[in-house]
Amino acid sequence: MSFTESIVSALYDWHRSSKTTSPSMSSGSIVFRPRTLVDRLPNELLTAVFAFSVDHDPHDDSILTTSPMTLSHVCRRWRVVALACGSLWCSLVITYPTSPQQFTRVLTFLSRSKNYPLDILLDVRDPEWDFEQPETQHGFTIQDMQTVLKLLSGNGKAAPRWRSMELLTDTWAPIHTFLEFTREWAPPKRLERLVLSRCNAYFARRGQLFQPAALSAPIPLFQAAPSNLHHLSLVGVHIDWSVFRAPLLTTLELKYHAADIRPSFEQLAAILTSCSLLETLSIIGSGPSLPPPSSSSPPMIPITIPSLKSLTIGYVDASAAVRLLSLLRLPFLTALGIEDAGQGILPHDEDFSPFSDHGPVVLAALTNLSDDVIALKQLTSLTLDSLTAPSGVLALFLAKCPAVRHLELQRVNLVYPVDVPMLCKLAIPKLPCLVLDDEVHELN
Repeated sequence: MSFTESIVSALYDWHRSSKTTSPSMSSGSIVFRPRTLVDRLPNELLTAVFAFSVDHDPHDDSILTTSPMTLSHVCRRWRVVALACGSLWCSLVITYPTSPQQFTRVLTFLSRSKNYPLDILLDVRDPEWDFEQPETQHGFTIQDMQTVLKLLSGNGKAAPRWRSMELLTDTWAPIHTFLEFTREWAPPKRLERLVLSRCNAYFARRGQLFQPAALSAPIPLFQAAPSNLHHLSLVGVHIDWSVFRAPLLTTLELKYHAADIRPSFEQLAAILTSCSLLETLSIIGSGPSLPPPSSSSPPMIPITIPSLKSLTIGYVDASAAVRLLSLLRLPFLTALGIEDAGQGILPHDEDFSPFSDHGPVVLAALTNLSDDVIALKQLTSLTLDSLTAPSGVLALFLAKCPAVRHLELQRVNLVYPVDVPMLCKLAIPKLPCLVLDDEVHELN
Protein backbone atom coordinates (compact mmCIF):
# COMPACT_ATOMS: atom_id res chain seq x y z
CA MET A 1 0.00 0.00 0.00
CA SER A 2 1.43 3.39 -1.00
CA PHE A 3 1.86 6.27 1.40
CA THR A 4 -1.07 8.20 -0.14
CA GLU A 5 -3.30 5.12 0.00
CA SER A 6 -2.40 4.75 3.70
CA ILE A 7 -3.52 8.32 4.38
CA VAL A 8 -6.80 7.83 2.45
CA SER A 9 -7.49 4.57 4.28
CA ALA A 10 -6.79 6.16 7.65
CA LEU A 11 -9.09 9.11 6.92
CA TYR A 12 -11.85 6.75 5.83
CA ASP A 13 -11.53 4.57 8.93
CA TRP A 14 -11.38 7.57 11.25
CA HIS A 15 -14.44 9.30 9.78
CA ARG A 16 -16.38 6.05 9.86
CA SER A 17 -15.50 5.41 13.51
CA SER A 18 -16.22 9.02 14.55
CA LYS A 19 -19.80 8.68 13.25
CA THR A 20 -20.39 5.57 15.33
CA THR A 21 -22.32 6.51 18.46
CA SER A 22 -21.42 4.98 21.77
CA PRO A 23 -24.02 2.61 23.19
CA SER A 24 -26.23 4.19 25.81
CA MET A 25 -25.82 3.21 29.40
CA SER A 26 -29.27 1.64 29.39
CA SER A 27 -28.86 -0.56 26.32
CA GLY A 28 -28.09 -4.25 26.55
CA SER A 29 -28.28 -6.50 29.55
CA ILE A 30 -27.42 -5.20 33.00
CA VAL A 31 -24.73 -7.07 34.90
CA PHE A 32 -24.50 -6.50 38.63
CA ARG A 33 -21.15 -6.96 40.36
CA PRO A 34 -19.62 -5.81 43.64
CA ARG A 35 -18.08 -2.33 43.47
CA THR A 36 -14.30 -2.36 43.74
CA LEU A 37 -12.19 0.34 45.35
CA VAL A 38 -11.43 1.74 41.89
CA ASP A 39 -15.17 1.97 41.17
CA ARG A 40 -15.58 4.15 44.24
CA LEU A 41 -13.03 6.71 43.12
CA PRO A 42 -14.57 10.01 42.02
CA ASN A 43 -13.95 10.93 38.41
CA GLU A 44 -11.41 13.59 39.38
CA LEU A 45 -9.19 11.05 41.16
CA LEU A 46 -9.64 8.48 38.39
CA THR A 47 -8.51 11.12 35.91
CA ALA A 48 -5.40 11.75 38.01
CA VAL A 49 -4.63 8.01 38.08
CA PHE A 50 -4.98 7.90 34.29
CA ALA A 51 -2.62 10.85 33.92
CA PHE A 52 0.08 9.07 35.97
CA SER A 53 -0.29 5.80 34.07
CA VAL A 54 -0.30 7.13 30.51
CA ASP A 55 3.02 7.25 28.68
CA HIS A 56 3.62 10.79 27.38
CA ASP A 57 7.24 10.06 26.43
CA PRO A 58 7.42 8.37 23.01
CA HIS A 59 10.94 7.11 23.86
CA ASP A 60 9.81 5.40 27.09
CA ASP A 61 9.18 1.68 26.69
CA SER A 62 8.45 1.14 30.38
CA ILE A 63 5.90 -1.55 31.16
CA LEU A 64 4.58 0.70 33.93
CA THR A 65 2.94 3.01 31.40
CA THR A 66 0.05 2.39 29.06
CA SER A 67 -1.89 3.94 26.20
CA PRO A 68 -5.05 6.02 26.63
CA MET A 69 -6.57 3.78 23.96
CA THR A 70 -6.25 0.85 26.36
CA LEU A 71 -7.80 2.81 29.24
CA SER A 72 -10.74 3.88 27.08
CA HIS A 73 -11.60 0.25 26.25
CA VAL A 74 -11.79 -1.16 29.80
CA CYS A 75 -15.40 -0.27 30.59
CA ARG A 76 -18.03 2.37 29.85
CA ARG A 77 -17.14 4.56 32.80
CA TRP A 78 -13.42 4.50 32.08
CA ARG A 79 -14.15 5.39 28.45
CA VAL A 80 -16.27 8.37 29.45
CA VAL A 81 -13.56 9.62 31.84
CA ALA A 82 -10.72 9.03 29.37
CA LEU A 83 -12.49 10.79 26.50
CA ALA A 84 -13.27 13.76 28.74
CA CYS A 85 -9.58 14.20 29.64
CA GLY A 86 -7.91 15.84 26.64
CA SER A 87 -4.46 15.84 28.25
CA LEU A 88 -4.28 12.03 27.90
CA TRP A 89 -4.24 12.27 24.11
CA CYS A 90 -1.43 14.74 23.50
CA SER A 91 1.40 12.43 22.40
CA LEU A 92 1.47 11.90 18.61
CA VAL A 93 3.91 9.39 17.10
CA ILE A 94 4.59 8.53 13.46
CA THR A 95 7.37 6.10 12.59
CA TYR A 96 8.71 4.61 9.38
CA PRO A 97 7.35 2.54 7.70
CA THR A 98 4.03 4.31 8.06
CA SER A 99 0.66 2.56 8.05
CA PRO A 100 -3.07 3.42 7.96
CA GLN A 101 -3.28 2.38 11.63
CA GLN A 102 -0.72 5.05 12.61
CA PHE A 103 -2.63 7.79 10.80
CA THR A 104 -5.96 6.67 12.22
CA ARG A 105 -4.40 6.84 15.68
CA VAL A 106 -3.01 10.35 15.04
CA LEU A 107 -6.39 11.61 13.78
CA THR A 108 -8.07 10.13 16.85
CA PHE A 109 -5.58 11.69 19.25
CA LEU A 110 -5.83 15.09 17.52
CA SER A 111 -9.58 15.03 17.90
CA ARG A 112 -9.60 13.89 21.53
CA SER A 113 -6.77 16.14 22.74
CA LYS A 114 -9.08 19.15 22.44
CA ASN A 115 -7.03 22.32 22.96
CA TYR A 116 -4.19 20.78 24.99
CA PRO A 117 -0.51 21.17 23.93
CA LEU A 118 0.82 18.45 21.60
CA ASP A 119 4.07 16.45 21.87
CA ILE A 120 5.07 15.05 18.47
CA LEU A 121 7.66 12.46 17.45
CA LEU A 122 8.17 11.96 13.73
CA ASP A 123 10.82 9.29 13.20
CA VAL A 124 11.17 8.51 9.49
CA ARG A 125 14.53 6.74 9.68
CA ASP A 126 14.84 3.47 7.80
CA PRO A 127 16.96 0.95 9.79
CA GLU A 128 18.07 -0.59 6.50
CA TRP A 129 18.98 2.66 4.76
CA ASP A 130 22.36 2.71 3.04
CA PHE A 131 23.84 6.20 3.37
CA GLU A 132 25.85 5.63 0.19
CA GLN A 133 22.64 5.61 -1.85
CA PRO A 134 21.20 8.74 -3.50
CA GLU A 135 18.74 10.49 -1.20
CA THR A 136 16.04 10.27 -3.87
CA GLN A 137 15.89 6.51 -3.32
CA HIS A 138 14.76 6.81 0.31
CA GLY A 139 11.28 5.40 0.97
CA PHE A 140 10.10 8.58 2.70
CA THR A 141 9.76 11.35 0.12
CA ILE A 142 9.14 15.08 0.04
CA GLN A 143 5.50 14.46 -0.85
CA ASP A 144 5.17 12.12 2.14
CA MET A 145 6.57 14.80 4.45
CA GLN A 146 4.18 17.41 3.09
CA THR A 147 1.23 15.10 3.72
CA VAL A 148 2.37 14.33 7.28
CA LEU A 149 2.85 18.02 8.10
CA LYS A 150 -0.64 18.83 6.84
CA LEU A 151 -1.94 16.05 9.05
CA LEU A 152 0.01 17.10 12.16
CA SER A 153 -0.77 20.78 11.72
CA GLY A 154 -4.47 20.16 11.14
CA ASN A 155 -4.22 22.46 8.13
CA GLY A 156 -2.95 25.17 10.44
CA LYS A 157 -5.43 24.66 13.28
CA ALA A 158 -3.33 22.26 15.37
CA ALA A 159 0.11 23.83 14.76
CA PRO A 160 -0.32 26.52 17.46
CA ARG A 161 -0.73 23.67 19.96
CA TRP A 162 2.68 22.11 19.28
CA ARG A 163 4.63 21.97 22.54
CA SER A 164 7.37 19.55 21.49
CA MET A 165 8.41 18.56 17.97
CA GLU A 166 11.09 15.94 17.31
CA LEU A 167 11.93 15.08 13.70
CA LEU A 168 14.47 12.30 13.02
CA THR A 169 15.53 11.58 9.44
CA ASP A 170 18.18 9.80 7.36
CA THR A 171 18.11 12.37 4.57
CA TRP A 172 17.85 16.13 4.14
CA ALA A 173 14.64 16.28 2.07
CA PRO A 174 12.15 15.84 4.97
CA ILE A 175 13.88 18.51 7.09
CA HIS A 176 14.13 20.90 4.14
CA THR A 177 10.41 20.34 3.58
CA PHE A 178 9.69 21.04 7.25
CA LEU A 179 11.62 24.34 7.13
CA GLU A 180 9.97 25.38 3.85
CA PHE A 181 6.51 24.34 5.06
CA THR A 182 6.76 26.31 8.31
CA ARG A 183 8.83 29.35 7.23
CA GLU A 184 5.72 31.50 6.71
CA TRP A 185 4.10 30.44 9.96
CA ALA A 186 3.80 32.70 12.90
CA PRO A 187 5.98 30.99 15.54
CA PRO A 188 3.91 28.47 17.57
CA LYS A 189 3.43 30.20 20.93
CA ARG A 190 3.39 26.93 22.89
CA LEU A 191 6.47 25.37 21.29
CA GLU A 192 9.01 24.73 24.06
CA ARG A 193 11.19 21.97 22.56
CA LEU A 194 12.34 21.49 18.97
CA VAL A 195 14.68 18.72 17.77
CA LEU A 196 15.59 18.52 14.08
CA SER A 197 18.04 15.70 13.48
CA ARG A 198 19.57 14.46 10.26
CA CYS A 199 21.16 11.36 11.72
CA ASN A 200 24.37 11.26 9.69
CA ALA A 201 27.42 12.24 11.74
CA TYR A 202 29.73 11.73 8.76
CA PHE A 203 29.03 15.28 7.58
CA ALA A 204 31.22 16.48 10.48
CA ARG A 205 34.37 15.00 8.89
CA ARG A 206 37.11 17.47 8.06
CA GLY A 207 36.61 18.95 4.61
CA GLN A 208 33.15 17.39 4.16
CA LEU A 209 30.71 19.66 2.30
CA PHE A 210 26.95 19.69 2.62
CA GLN A 211 24.92 17.40 0.39
CA PRO A 212 22.68 17.81 -1.55
CA ALA A 213 24.37 21.05 -2.57
CA ALA A 214 21.26 22.29 -4.43
CA LEU A 215 19.37 22.48 -1.11
CA SER A 216 22.09 24.06 1.00
CA ALA A 217 20.63 27.58 1.06
CA PRO A 218 19.68 28.51 4.66
CA ILE A 219 16.00 28.83 5.57
CA PRO A 220 14.65 30.84 8.52
CA LEU A 221 13.12 28.91 11.40
CA PHE A 222 9.48 30.05 11.23
CA GLN A 223 8.87 33.78 10.74
CA ALA A 224 10.73 34.27 14.01
CA ALA A 225 11.92 32.09 16.86
CA PRO A 226 9.02 30.79 18.98
CA SER A 227 8.72 33.08 21.99
CA ASN A 228 8.49 30.17 24.44
CA LEU A 229 11.25 27.99 22.94
CA HIS A 230 13.51 26.63 25.72
CA HIS A 231 15.25 23.64 24.08
CA LEU A 232 16.65 23.61 20.54
CA SER A 233 18.69 20.77 19.04
CA LEU A 234 19.97 21.01 15.46
CA VAL A 235 21.80 17.83 14.44
CA GLY A 236 23.22 18.11 10.92
CA VAL A 237 20.58 20.78 10.34
CA HIS A 238 21.33 24.40 9.48
CA ILE A 239 18.99 27.36 9.48
CA ASP A 240 19.46 31.01 8.61
CA TRP A 241 21.92 31.76 11.40
CA SER A 242 21.93 35.50 10.64
CA VAL A 243 18.32 36.04 11.74
CA PHE A 244 17.87 33.41 14.44
CA ARG A 245 17.38 34.72 17.98
CA ALA A 246 15.77 32.91 20.92
CA PRO A 247 15.85 34.98 24.12
CA LEU A 248 14.24 32.31 26.34
CA LEU A 249 16.46 29.43 25.19
CA THR A 250 18.00 27.48 28.08
CA THR A 251 19.45 24.53 26.10
CA LEU A 252 21.14 24.69 22.69
CA GLU A 253 22.70 21.74 20.84
CA LEU A 254 24.61 22.15 17.58
CA LYS A 255 25.91 18.84 16.24
CA TYR A 256 27.54 17.35 13.14
CA HIS A 257 27.36 20.24 10.67
CA ALA A 258 29.28 20.17 7.41
CA ALA A 259 31.98 22.82 7.20
CA ASP A 260 30.25 25.02 4.59
CA ILE A 261 26.94 25.49 6.43
CA ARG A 262 28.22 26.29 9.93
CA PRO A 263 27.59 29.73 11.41
CA SER A 264 30.36 32.27 11.31
CA PHE A 265 31.91 33.24 14.63
CA GLU A 266 30.02 36.55 14.53
CA GLN A 267 26.71 34.78 13.85
CA LEU A 268 27.29 32.33 16.69
CA ALA A 269 28.22 35.19 19.01
CA ALA A 270 25.02 37.04 18.14
CA ILE A 271 22.94 33.92 18.80
CA LEU A 272 24.59 33.08 22.13
CA THR A 273 24.58 36.61 23.49
CA SER A 274 20.87 36.91 22.64
CA CYS A 275 20.16 33.86 24.83
CA SER A 276 20.31 35.60 28.19
CA LEU A 277 18.94 32.50 29.99
CA LEU A 278 21.16 29.88 28.30
CA GLU A 279 22.32 27.26 30.81
CA THR A 280 23.38 24.28 28.68
CA LEU A 281 25.40 24.42 25.45
CA SER A 282 26.62 21.46 23.36
CA ILE A 283 28.79 21.95 20.29
CA ILE A 284 29.71 18.52 18.92
CA GLY A 285 31.33 17.99 15.54
CA SER A 286 30.25 21.52 14.66
CA GLY A 287 31.26 24.95 15.88
CA PRO A 288 31.68 28.24 14.08
CA SER A 289 33.69 28.81 10.93
CA LEU A 290 36.81 30.52 12.28
CA PRO A 291 39.05 32.58 9.99
CA PRO A 292 42.72 31.57 9.82
CA PRO A 293 44.82 33.15 12.58
CA SER A 294 46.62 36.21 11.32
CA SER A 295 48.64 38.91 13.05
CA SER A 296 47.17 41.50 10.68
CA SER A 297 43.55 40.63 11.52
CA PRO A 298 41.79 42.57 14.28
CA PRO A 299 41.38 40.55 17.47
CA MET A 300 38.12 38.62 17.78
CA ILE A 301 35.81 39.76 20.56
CA PRO A 302 35.20 36.89 23.04
CA ILE A 303 31.70 35.59 23.69
CA THR A 304 30.53 36.09 27.27
CA ILE A 305 27.70 33.84 28.51
CA PRO A 306 27.23 34.59 32.21
CA SER A 307 24.19 32.30 32.56
CA LEU A 308 25.91 29.15 31.21
CA LYS A 309 26.27 26.29 33.71
CA SER A 310 27.10 23.33 31.44
CA LEU A 311 29.28 23.11 28.31
CA THR A 312 30.05 20.09 26.10
CA ILE A 313 32.63 20.37 23.32
CA GLY A 314 32.99 17.47 20.90
CA TYR A 315 35.84 18.21 18.54
CA VAL A 316 36.96 16.82 15.21
CA ASP A 317 39.68 19.44 14.76
CA ALA A 318 41.55 19.88 18.06
CA SER A 319 43.12 23.22 17.11
CA ALA A 320 39.71 24.68 16.18
CA ALA A 321 38.29 23.48 19.50
CA VAL A 322 41.14 25.12 21.41
CA ARG A 323 40.60 28.41 19.55
CA LEU A 324 36.87 28.32 20.27
CA LEU A 325 37.43 27.63 23.97
CA SER A 326 39.86 30.55 24.18
CA LEU A 327 37.17 32.85 22.79
CA LEU A 328 34.55 31.96 25.41
CA ARG A 329 34.01 33.69 28.74
CA LEU A 330 32.03 31.43 31.06
CA PRO A 331 32.38 32.80 34.59
CA PHE A 332 29.82 30.54 36.26
CA LEU A 333 30.41 27.24 34.46
CA THR A 334 30.11 24.20 36.77
CA ALA A 335 29.88 21.25 34.34
CA LEU A 336 32.26 20.53 31.46
CA GLY A 337 32.32 17.71 28.91
CA ILE A 338 35.11 17.12 26.39
CA GLU A 339 34.74 14.51 23.63
CA ASP A 340 36.81 13.47 20.64
CA ALA A 341 33.90 13.39 18.20
CA GLY A 342 36.17 12.35 15.35
CA GLN A 343 36.38 8.78 16.64
CA GLY A 344 34.32 6.60 14.32
CA ILE A 345 33.53 9.24 11.69
CA LEU A 346 36.96 9.82 10.15
CA PRO A 347 37.65 8.48 6.63
CA HIS A 348 39.45 5.17 6.49
CA ASP A 349 42.63 6.79 5.16
CA GLU A 350 43.05 8.98 8.27
CA ASP A 351 45.16 8.03 11.27
CA PHE A 352 43.33 5.96 13.89
CA SER A 353 46.46 5.57 15.98
CA PRO A 354 45.80 5.33 19.72
CA PHE A 355 48.70 7.76 20.14
CA SER A 356 46.81 10.64 18.52
CA ASP A 357 47.97 14.03 19.78
CA HIS A 358 44.45 15.50 19.81
CA GLY A 359 43.76 14.60 23.44
CA PRO A 360 47.01 16.03 24.84
CA VAL A 361 46.55 19.24 22.84
CA VAL A 362 43.05 19.86 24.17
CA LEU A 363 43.80 18.85 27.79
CA ALA A 364 46.96 20.95 27.85
CA ALA A 365 45.07 23.94 26.46
CA LEU A 366 42.35 23.53 29.10
CA THR A 367 44.97 23.25 31.83
CA ASN A 368 46.47 26.57 30.76
CA LEU A 369 43.20 28.48 30.38
CA SER A 370 42.91 31.56 32.54
CA ASP A 371 40.11 31.77 35.08
CA ASP A 372 38.31 34.47 33.12
CA VAL A 373 37.73 31.92 30.32
CA ILE A 374 36.71 28.86 32.36
CA ALA A 375 37.43 28.69 36.08
CA LEU A 376 38.41 25.01 36.30
CA LYS A 377 38.68 25.28 40.08
CA GLN A 378 34.91 25.79 40.37
CA LEU A 379 33.85 22.84 38.19
CA THR A 380 31.78 20.26 40.07
CA SER A 381 31.11 17.89 37.14
CA LEU A 382 33.57 16.70 34.48
CA THR A 383 33.14 14.19 31.64
CA LEU A 384 35.89 13.07 29.27
CA ASP A 385 34.89 10.86 26.35
CA SER A 386 37.00 9.03 23.73
CA LEU A 387 40.23 10.84 24.61
CA THR A 388 43.78 9.55 24.26
CA ALA A 389 46.48 11.19 26.37
CA PRO A 390 49.56 10.47 28.49
CA SER A 391 48.67 9.81 32.12
CA GLY A 392 50.78 12.80 33.23
CA VAL A 393 48.81 15.22 31.04
CA LEU A 394 45.53 13.88 32.41
CA ALA A 395 46.78 14.11 36.00
CA LEU A 396 47.87 17.76 35.56
CA PHE A 397 44.49 18.66 34.09
CA LEU A 398 42.51 16.91 36.85
CA ALA A 399 44.61 18.63 39.50
CA LYS A 400 43.28 21.93 38.15
CA CYS A 401 39.74 20.78 39.01
CA PRO A 402 39.81 20.25 42.80
CA ALA A 403 36.07 20.90 43.32
CA VAL A 404 34.89 18.14 40.96
CA ARG A 405 32.56 15.69 42.69
CA HIS A 406 31.26 13.89 39.60
CA LEU A 407 33.99 12.57 37.28
CA GLU A 408 33.16 10.37 34.31
CA LEU A 409 35.73 8.85 31.97
CA GLN A 410 34.37 7.01 28.96
CA ARG A 411 36.70 5.24 26.52
CA VAL A 412 39.71 7.20 27.78
CA ASN A 413 42.96 5.63 26.59
CA LEU A 414 46.13 6.44 28.54
CA VAL A 415 49.34 6.14 26.57
CA TYR A 416 51.17 4.89 29.67
CA PRO A 417 48.69 2.61 31.45
CA VAL A 418 48.26 3.29 35.16
CA ASP A 419 45.70 2.60 37.85
CA VAL A 420 43.13 5.16 36.67
CA PRO A 421 41.07 5.32 39.91
CA MET A 422 44.26 5.86 41.90
CA LEU A 423 45.41 8.58 39.48
CA CYS A 424 42.06 10.37 39.83
CA LYS A 425 42.13 10.05 43.61
CA LEU A 426 45.60 11.54 43.83
CA ALA A 427 44.72 14.40 41.48
CA ILE A 428 41.37 15.21 43.18
CA PRO A 429 41.70 14.10 46.84
CA LYS A 430 38.06 14.85 47.75
CA LEU A 431 36.57 13.02 44.77
CA PRO A 432 33.99 10.58 46.24
CA CYS A 433 33.73 8.23 43.25
CA LEU A 434 34.65 7.76 39.61
CA VAL A 435 32.51 6.53 36.72
CA LEU A 436 34.93 4.61 34.49
CA ASP A 437 33.38 3.13 31.34
CA ASP A 438 29.96 3.01 33.08
CA GLU A 439 31.41 1.25 36.14
CA VAL A 440 31.30 3.14 39.44
CA HIS A 441 34.47 3.10 41.58
CA GLU A 442 34.13 4.32 45.16
CA LEU A 443 37.19 6.39 46.14
CA ASN A 444 36.29 7.44 49.70
